Amino acid sequence: MKALIILALCAPPDSSMLAVSGASSMEELDETQTELYQHLESHPVNLNTASRRQLVASGLFTPFQTASLLDYRARAGDILSLAELAAVDGFGQSFVRAVTPYVSLRTRAPAGESSAENGIKAEASARMWAKTDDGAAALSYGGKMKIGAETRLSAAVAFKRGYAPDISLPEVFNWSAALYGRRIPATLIVGDFNARFGQGLLSWSGFSLSGLSSISAFYKRPSGLSPSFSYSSTGLRGAAAEVELGQFTLSAAIAAPRRKGQAATALAGLSWYGLKAQAGLNAMRSPKGFYGVSADFRLNTGKTDIFGEAAWDTDERRVRGILGAVRNIEYDIKIAGRAIYQQDKASAAIGAQYRQNFASLEATLKNGAGTIKYLAAAPLSLSESITFSLRLKGRLEKDKGAVNAFRVTADWAGGNWKARLLTDLGKGTTLSGLVYLEPGYVTDRFSVYARATLFASGNWDQRIYIYERDAPGNFNMKAYYGRGWAASAVAGWKIKKQRVHLRASLTDSNRVTRMEFHGQYSIEF
Repeated sequence: MKALIILALCAPPDSSMLAVSGASSMEELDETQTELYQHLESHPVNLNTASRRQLVASGLFTPFQTASLLDYRARAGDILSLAELAAVDGFGQSFVRAVTPYVSLRTRAPAGESSAENGIKAEASARMWAKTDDGAAALSYGGKMKIGAETRLSAAVAFKRGYAPDISLPEVFNWSAALYGRRIPATLIVGDFNARFGQGLLSWSGFSLSGLSSISAFYKRPSGLSPSFSYSSTGLRGAAAEVELGQFTLSAAIAAPRRKGQAATALAGLSWYGLKAQAGLNAMRSPKGFYGVSADFRLNTGKTDIFGEAAWDTDERRVRGILGAVRNIEYDIKIAGRAIYQQDKASAAIGAQYRQNFASLEATLKNGAGTIKYLAAAPLSLSESITFSLRLKGRLEKDKGAVNAFRVTADWAGGNWKARLLTDLGKGTTLSGLVYLEPGYVTDRFSVYARATLFASGNWDQRIYIYERDAPGNFNMKAYYGRGWAASAVAGWKIKKQRVHLRASLTDSNRVTRMEFHGQYSIEF
């Protein structure tokens, strides 16, 4: 039988990260989230073999999309093309285009039948960073290793040491091992793991997008219990298990305190997955020693998704809630609304999307003080090789006035050559601005980028965050303030299953002169 392999290579990784996460720029993400997407890029989820538990744990799909995909597979067998995937209820062309780098459609089954697959894979990477600030040197290092079979088991370890004058023991050491049952659909995790349920009112470890930069940012995609192998210590450490019982999933976990003075964390949950509706009940003992319960739901009525969660704990001793909806008015028109109530905070937000154009407005009242946040983003395509992206983002607070940021990004692609010109202008108590030009050359085995940056910012409150290109698996975010310039170069080589990445940068401002060198080696075997 002929194997059909469709790998995700058609969309730029950063644009796919933004589309899937709901962020409007890389600066809105964090290290754990970018690590997850970069891992999925090199280890895509096989949509023809993944279980419901694995689809949910990936964080790529809503509960309705997961149920719809499993129902389609049971009725029609393996999915053989991206066009067929887009036809699955709840997916569509725009969503498939976004998740393409993170999924595969490998199959060895005849049309109309379902396949299963095994195979052990292993990967390892090591990195070394060095920098000098006005002549003072510091070193940083880290490493990762993961081994596993797609549908049976996985084990991973990650360690990191931040910048220090000398080489010392890692300050972060994360590890996890997971076993996936075949006859009994269950998952057992020991070590570091994430627990993400409902809309995050009771239990949501790790990254959580705070802004409303797209329609998908109005709601969370709960991934339940999943192993963690990040450079960041944002999850839980202990033991966790999930068991699928028909349409129900039973979850339980216990985690040791991560800091002195904290209590052990314990949680239990029961989730029900229907084709058009999902619901869950959860209970948790938090690291602060408080107890809480929550109930969440999601309902699909055809063109409308309704979601919500209510929670109560012994700390606040009052009900917290979130209720929202997303409606597809037409094929390329969506609107969304969401309301959140907590002890000292209440907010309401609306958003609208037409094709790739988006706008949102959020009003928040906290401790008697009001804040209004707004965002508008629009792409502009001049040709197949030239595209623009415009974004206005602002905040209005009582007694503080308005803070606005306007960003224009221009991208050009011609064959193996690429280039990006980004301009960011901000207005608060003072003016701030940044502009960079980044040309690049990319082939299947080699890539090189160079960036030149100019910036001016009056104070720390007016700092400009810019995502810096680096080796896969590294989240490099830089805050620019003061006045000065910066230059960087990044190169990568792929030799069979080995990859080498190098980065060098120089920043010169009225605050500091900094040189940095990054190196990373990765191998798959």
